[in-house]
Amino acid sequence: MRIVVVINALTTGGAQDFALSAVKAFHDRGDKLLVIAFRGGAYEPFLLENGISFELLGEKYLDIPSFFKLLRLLTEFKPDIIHSHLYRATLLSRFAAKILDIPHIVSIHGKESKLYETVESLTRKDSDYFFFSSDYLRQAYFTTSSFLPDNKYEVTYPGVFIENISAVSPEMAGEPFTFGTLSRLHKVKGLDILIKACSILKERGYVFRCVIAGEGKELASLKDLVADLKLQENCFFAGHVSEKTAFLKSLDLLVSPSRDEGFGINICEAILSGVPVAASDLGGIKEIISDRKTGLLFEPLPLPMAETLIFALENKSFLPHIVDEAFRVLVEKFDREKSIKRIREVYVAMTDKKYNVHFAISSKELGGGERLALGLIKALVNDGRFNVSATCQGEPLKSALEAVGAEVSAVSGKAGGIFFLLRLLTDILRFSPDIISAHLNRAALFSSLSGKMTATPVLAHIHGLNKKSYYENCDHLIAVSDAIKKHMEQQGGAAAKITVIKNCIDKLPVGFKNLKKDKLDISITAKLHKNKGHEWALKAIESDDVLLDKINKIHILGSGPEEKYLKELFSSGPLADKLIFHGFVTDPDTILKDMDVALLPSLGEGIPLSLLEAMRFGIPCVATDVGGVKEIVEDSISGFLVPSENAEALRKSLLEISKPEVYNELSKGAFESFKKLNDYSAMLESFKSLLFQAMKQGKKK
Repeated sequence: MRIVVVINALTTGGAQDFALSAVKAFHDRGDKLLVIAFRGGAYEPFLLENGISFELLGEKYLDIPSFFKLLRLLTEFKPDIIHSHLYRATLLSRFAAKILDIPHIVSIHGKESKLYETVESLTRKDSDYFFFSSDYLRQAYFTTSSFLPDNKYEVTYPGVFIENISAVSPEMAGEPFTFGTLSRLHKVKGLDILIKACSILKERGYVFRCVIAGEGKELASLKDLVADLKLQENCFFAGHVSEKTAFLKSLDLLVSPSRDEGFGINICEAILSGVPVAASDLGGIKEIISDRKTGLLFEPLPLPMAETLIFALENKSFLPHIVDEAFRVLVEKFDREKSIKRIREVYVAMTDKKYNVHFAISSKELGGGERLALGLIKALVNDGRFNVSATCQGEPLKSALEAVGAEVSAVSGKAGGIFFLLRLLTDILRFSPDIISAHLNRAALFSSLSGKMTATPVLAHIHGLNKKSYYENCDHLIAVSDAIKKHMEQQGGAAAKITVIKNCIDKLPVGFKNLKKDKLDISITAKLHKNKGHEWALKAIESDDVLLDKINKIHILGSGPEEKYLKELFSSGPLADKLIFHGFVTDPDTILKDMDVALLPSLGEGIPLSLLEAMRFGIPCVATDVGGVKEIVEDSISGFLVPSENAEALRKSLLEISKPEVYNELSKGAFESFKKLNDYSAMLESFKSLLFQAMKQGKKK
């Protein structure tokens, strides 16, 4: 799903904290995000570190240039949904969404000015859905902007991420009794009232420390008030706090003295940290705190506040009991993860249509093509707009497809694939897909036949250097490398039907290596098939005593029709004690992380994901210069390319790579190449875009 989040600024604040944690959660599950703000702030590094795109609109000329820039960004990004936070962002994005006919959602985080209330009452009809951070804010909104229909709003508490944390009873911070605040320094936060309450405590002879954390425009006036009341030895200003949990745990009590509060994220954070809370008896705070049950409440005036602080100071043994109950309520009502999940459910509902995609995969294995299909299915399921079903040829692929959320049927590929064809046709009639995504040659052939019979468009991936006849009747083709597209065009394939979307893997770069071993561990990750070239490569290696002395073990990852033959062929001789046949490996990383060189002696190759998987660990590659291999391995940069079945070139390359100075440079090159080549999210977006294009064209037929 493509989501735009518009917010006033990337500065610190409760609205930003909640909105941008939701942005990260959506980004992590594979959604495409763009954050738009008028100005930057403390959250810019957070977005950069997580690879989330953002744009700043600027602030001038009554926001007129900002509005036109917003329109341009939305037109270019083409979001499925726009979600705005805070009034200024809401007003501009609401108008833009109406012009571009994009669903618009609003989050209400606080009360605004009379001007806001007037404009909101006139324009709110142009937003499709509203989230309120508390029931208090919902009631306040209805008072000023009239009621919304029940199906257009809900209360979704920002809360905190609870995860697997258990309640922790507070430990007293020591002497003197220490209480404090954590908020922006603004008049609405009532910090002047707290300081006056501290004056009452001092007059009555109590020993205490009050720590005021945060930044804001009231800092100077608050410091003056502390000086006027001679509280310099009791009240301290901590400034910006980067480690909230550590700060909160340094307190015996968090105080929230607000004059008005829409919710109170800092209160939830304190409870999560095992810190009891005393707070103003108003606004959204009352939805979190019940007096003397989950916290302490006071009227936001100096004397009632002081009396509540005195109660806490004199009844320290009571505080752990209210923290335990507060934590129970926190888990039940204020789990941020549940709120974010609910927001995305609304996104999905707002984007209206569910698309049915059926994957046809003429295999039961888990090779490169099959794993790509798994990744695509997982992305579509997580997107929320797609129902995904699949036809395959059995285990282990069937279980893997079900694990990522597809509804799967499996049938044998025997009898020339006739059973697969019949099951595929049955599944298409059963699931009524909007499009068929075909993977591997027989699946493409049978999908094109089934597609013609059921008027269903077919988008087929070409994973290898295959014959055109398997693919020529499909509506759209995806070549996973430039080499495959060229191979198809040389056979007379229609170039206009072929789009290149290069394969990537859903894994992050790990790092590069420095060779510190005398002997190399080499991996060959490929199906055990004649076309993968195991036999010629292993014979080339075993014929060179010098090279053999440089090799510790050769790890063969994969299974296939040549497995028995290769085991027997090399059961004796120089390689007998160096070869390890692992068979099919569910998680190759467990072995690859300890490898030094990735070898791929293939006689023909579409695009080898096994080399990408090695390069993320900084493992240099030695591979044949066939097909799409040259689009991954740069000769003498990330490894060495050798002519197919050229034994001398292979031996020379492996000997060269065994030199530490050569190896270390190639390892860095492999790691950098992986980072440059492997843009998995871009691959997914390209696939989805082509999927929609193919479905749209299919409807016109």
